[in-house]
Amino acid sequence: MKFDFLKNNNWSPLPVTDAFERTILRENFSRMRILSVLLLMTELVIYMFRDMFFNLGAVLIAFIVMSLVMIPIIWLTYEYLDKISTELAKLVQYVYAFGIISFGSGLTFAAADEVDLVHMYFMTVFGVLITLYMKPAESF
Repeated sequence: MKFDFLKNNNWSPLPVTDAFERTILRENFSRMRILSVLLLMTELVIYMFRDMFFNLGAVLIAFIVMSLVMIPIIWLTYEYLDKISTELAKLVQYVYAFGIISFGSGLTFAAADEVDLVHMYFMTVFGVLITLYMKPAESF
């Protein structure tokens, strides 16, 4: 049948080889390296001027600490991508994506009393969606 690929949870009519997955992971990690450093710099600037807008210091500190831990892991994973398993690389990718989405929702809820930042949550979700390529079955 035409849609037999849906039965094996692959969600792709073409066979997904390990080389293809590693190519996608290499592209994702090259984007994540740039994104993670830019987000860290942005949050450091926002943290320095936090009193001018509204005080979300705890959320910003949590994201800065998460970034300081994850950035070296992302860079090392990119460098050793051919030597580690695809499952470990995907785990690093998903942990960072979860951290970014958690940061967006943390900002939204922490500032709910002062200002409406629901758009911040949507921007982080859309940012993760357009930056990382994942199989539909894995992106839930």
